[in-house]
Amino acid sequence: MCIQCIYLYIMTNITVRIDEKLKREARKTLAKQGLDMSTAIKMFFSQVVIDKGLPFRPTHKEKLLKRRWDAEVKDALENGKSYSSAEELLADIL
Repeated sequence: MCIQCIYLYIMTNITVRIDEKLKREARKTLAKQGLDMSTAIKMFFSQVVIDKGLPFRPTHKEKLLKRRWDAEVKDALENGKSYSSAEELLADIL
């Protein structure tokens, strides 16, 4: 049996149920990068195997931004300066 025949023989299919809008948007985004859905999924699974886990940290951008904002505010409150006027602030900056 030829190598190509063996490769085709060991391939398998997966079926995934996904929201139609998400699928459409993902397909459009991937197409802009020159990828089709099948290739992107193969890349994802390959990276899962390499990383031995998800190749990204699942986050919700708004939650991530809020955590960053909260951390910056906390740091500013603990370590930042306060000014009684704009002139005082400008004098410190300059």
